[in-house]
Amino acid sequence: MKRGYCPAGGAKAETIIFPAKINNITLTERGRFKKVFIISGASILLKEKKVAERQAMGVKEILRKLKIPFEEKIEYYETFCKGSQICLIAEFEKTIIGINNLGRLGKKIEDIGTEATLELLKEGKSVLA
Repeated sequence: MKRGYCPAGGAKAETIIFPAKINNITLTERGRFKKVFIISGASILLKEKKVAERQAMGVKEILRKLKIPFEEKIEYYETFCKGSQICLIAEFEKTIIGINNLGRLGKKIEDIGTEATLELLKEGKSVLA
């Protein structure tokens, strides 16, 4: 319902849980790689500095060099304090791999995206690179 970043926090979430019977599943194959979905978000307090866009630049730079297809979504949220996050989702025919990273003081914002991308490539190295 609302995002929150440290130190002020203030996030609000609502969960509705429905009873369900879950059958066993076996995931032995990822299937063919499709694309990487980039979701880069930050506090509205950082919109003027284009933090979410710059954070995603670190990701796109690497993916373009490797000719990896991607889709991007930039988001800004009303929050009590400044902060950012990036989520990368590698989509395959039968599964996904997700990696995320948080912005932090003293770290260049473009490096937040780069770090997440390198972690994603490490996790999916057999198929992505």
